[in-house]
Amino acid sequence: MRVRLSVAVLGALLAACGGGGGGGPQDGGGIPPPPPPPTTYTVSGKVAGIASATARLATLYTSRTVRIAADGSYAFTSVSNGTYTVTAEGNGIAFQPPSRTVTVNGADVTGVDFLATFTISGTISGPGASGALVSLAGPVSRSVASATNGTFSLAGIPNGSYTLMPYMPGYEFTPRTMTVTVSGANVAFRNFSSAPSASATVCSPDRFCWRNPLPQGNALRGLWGVTPTDAWAVGDRGTMLRWDGAGWAIVASGTARALNGVWGSGATDVWAVGDAGTIAHWDGAGVATTTVGTSALRAVWGSGASDVWAVGDAGTIVRWNGTGWDPSASGTTTTLRAVWGSGANDVWAVGDAGAILHWNGSAWSDRSVVTPYALRAIWGSSAGDVWAVGDGSTVARFNGTSWSVGALGGTSCRVNGVWGTGPADVWIAEENGWLDRWDGAQWRFVNSGVTSELFAVWGSGPGDIWFAGAMGMFAHSAGGAGTAVTNAITTYPLHAAWGAGANDVWFVGETGTIRRWNGTSVTATQSWTSYALEGVWGSAANDVYAVGWGGTVLHWNGTSWGAVDVGGTPVWLLDVWGTGATDVWVAGYLGTILRFNGVSWSEVQGGGFGAPAYSGIWGSGPNDVWFAGALGKVRHWTGTWADVSLPSSSMWLESVWGAAANDVWGVGGVGTILHWNGSAWSPVASPTTRTLNRVWGTAADDVWAAGDGGTILHWDGGAWSELDSGTTNDLDAVWAAGTTAWVVGGGGAILQHVP
Repeated sequence: MRVRLSVAVLGALLAACGGGGGGGPQDGGGIPPPPPPPTTYTVSGKVAGIASATARLATLYTSRTVRIAADGSYAFTSVSNGTYTVTAEGNGIAFQPPSRTVTVNGADVTGVDFLATFTISGTISGPGASGALVSLAGPVSRSVASATNGTFSLAGIPNGSYTLMPYMPGYEFTPRTMTVTVSGANVAFRNFSSAPSASATVCSPDRFCWRNPLPQGNALRGLWGVTPTDAWAVGDRGTMLRWDGAGWAIVASGTARALNGVWGSGATDVWAVGDAGTIAHWDGAGVATTTVGTSALRAVWGSGASDVWAVGDAGTIVRWNGTGWDPSASGTTTTLRAVWGSGANDVWAVGDAGAILHWNGSAWSDRSVVTPYALRAIWGSSAGDVWAVGDGSTVARFNGTSWSVGALGGTSCRVNGVWGTGPADVWIAEENGWLDRWDGAQWRFVNSGVTSELFAVWGSGPGDIWFAGAMGMFAHSAGGAGTAVTNAITTYPLHAAWGAGANDVWFVGETGTIRRWNGTSVTATQSWTSYALEGVWGSAANDVYAVGWGGTVLHWNGTSWGAVDVGGTPVWLLDVWGTGATDVWVAGYLGTILRFNGVSWSEVQGGGFGAPAYSGIWGSGPNDVWFAGALGKVRHWTGTWADVSLPSSSMWLESVWGAAANDVWGVGGVGTILHWNGSAWSPVASPTTRTLNRVWGTAADDVWAAGDGGTILHWDGGAWSELDSGTTNDLDAVWAAGTTAWVVGGGGAILQHVP
């Protein structure tokens, strides 16, 4: 392989010229001596990573070529004073740096060195081919997302031994990792195959496993790590995840309370803090959880294993001394949201209304700035370079003496996280998935690859930066634009679920979202509408209905979804159910009830303005159908219409389902659970006061209910009990078949109960 070095003159070249004249023999003169040649110098250096190559020297007008020695050294002689650009060139080879500017000024210039770098490329096949995060660990770290056809290419790789790892939540790769040796040439055809993972990535203690998003969908609020292959993320519902370089895996935190911040002194000493004074500690073997006070703790940071600070609501500050947590007087009742320091005697805490406190080794002092906005994060490169960010696009900076407060340009937004590698390389994470990067002179927008709000940022270095946020979103940057790492088939709220079988389940929701479980993964299906869909039901795998806003009724014929003309009703439709293909009911706002007889649709009820909204339908047969939604009563079809009163006029039901005509359940507001025994509705003890949105079952002793705040209830034939769903997302629907159940809700949450 041949490599060239080019030198281009940027400044003026100095040259000497002489003139003639003088006397001849007739006047006794002689020929004068020629002027001395101009003084020249040598530019030299070394090109590492290439065994044999050539080098080329180019000026503005001329060029010459020399061979690089076996040890990679080169030298350009007879170089005049001036400014030059030296560039290493090679066929298909890149160099670091790409070029170097040198100035010759009365002396030789040495050490103009270059490093040859190469490319590692390959292809991922199978269903996880597109968008997988391909990471490289070794002498340098790199990452890139695979293209839609599964190809990937990692550039700028010097010689050395590396480990190549693809990752996408919900998929397994073969091989899991691959050792790649770069030795003076590009490396190609490093290929992987992918397949859906045999099990969900993250499951709750009661075996509700995430199917979307993957690895999980709880908001992530804190990030911290030790190395590129050892990082932590914490968030809502006690979520604690650990990155091992190949994937994010769940770590049992021992709490269901939200964890808001994480920090550690090393791989076997990691602290997470959260709501109600929760503190969790990882010692390398497991997590021990305790509480300190009752105030929510928002952030944690330490100068070492025996000096750790946590801050939170009502001005709470506590300090770990190596054996226990002690309170520290903050002098404020303002909520403190972040803490960071350059050392044990230089610690900062920030919070609401521009609150800034400073610890000097003996006491906290007020250093607040004038701003109405909350400060949500703080980080510094040194004691004299500290950044704080917050609401209203606020960015404050401490220069070692005082704070200055400014704001990002453009639309005002909430800035949640800040981290950097130095004074001229600072990243901030914002709402709407925005990122901005400070380059030492200005802020520049960076595409994160996600649209969900980002709460935290952390990196092991300039080429390995993680971002985390709402709905379990992860993004990763190798120094440039971010790549979405979380596998989300949708993040829109899902409102209903129904299946033709355990391996054929439909989910519908906002903006016309329709998704389908095929037995191994959740896939997207085109709905041809942007209206929210609120209900789904079918009589068979090739006869499925979905209903929603604007009178939308869609039908699946086994191949595609198409719109159904039901008479042009503009009413918001909330549920669909039937006894078979020729007897389908749809209900919604303004007392609207539609019925399909196998040939045509007709409106059988329509109360107009002031009429109740019917949100749930179920029946034991064509002439025994219940409609839930009215305040204090339910509508009942028995061949004729009747309103059946509930035990209280203030009660309302969102959903109904039954195992038989005399065994019907209704669920609704403030945890209401009612049972119909064939003659009357009566209340049944409920373990929750949250609104219950849907009820479904498989038998008289196997009934499920889903509700707000991640609520999942189960009836075993004797009593209702609450199960740990593993999320705080509102759950809008539940559907069950055989030994499994599905629940869906906010943030595109899809959970499967695995016995």
